[in-house]
Formats: sequence, C-alpha cells, structure tokens
Amino acid sequence: MLNVASGAWRAVLTGAMAAGIASSAWAADYTLLVEPSYPANQIRPVYGPLISYLNRSTGHRFQLRTAPNFNQHWRDVRSGARADFVFEEGHFFDYRRERSGFVGIAR
Repeated sequence: MLNVASGAWRAVLTGAMAAGIASSAWAADYTLLVEPSYPANQIRPVYGPLISYLNRSTGHRFQLRTAPNFNQHWRDVRSGARADFVFEEGHFFDYRRERSGFVGIAR
C-alpha cells in the first residue's frame, strides 16, 4: 500500500506542479477527487497535508472532494462529474480515460 500511495502522491504532485508552471500569476481553483478508501472522519487527516502543500507550493487553490461511499463514487465516475485531478485505482482511471479523455500523469 505504501508504494502505491507514494507513487500516486507523486502523480498528483507532478500534475499540480505542471499546473502551477502554466500560470503562476493567476491562482486557479482545482478539485482533487479521491476514492472513499478511508472513513469520512479520516479523509481530512490523510489528505489534508497534501492539499496544504499543493496550495502553498503552486499558488493555486485545491479543494478535496470525495464521495460518501464507493457506490456514489462509481455513479460520479459514470456521470462525468467534474474533477481536475483524480487519485484513484486503475480501473476507475481506465474508465475515465476511455470515456472522458483523462490523461495519466504517473503510473
């Protein structure tokens, strides 16, 4: 789990840095969508440091969003709910890639 998590964090950071390089003069709002892998009371403690780092290092504003459960997450994926960055397992990403044109930034 640690290797998968560190690789995924690296992917999110790389994407965020690329977004920051594109336009550091104007702060943009981005949404980071994560899977509901943790209970609701653990989401902020787990992903909060990443969001703080991205906000601080890129000059943009990142909002963390997650569905309350995997059923709702899957419905959001299928409906094309808006997300600028996603942090999720391969099968969800592959679906997004095929249907919505998402581009992977790390593997």
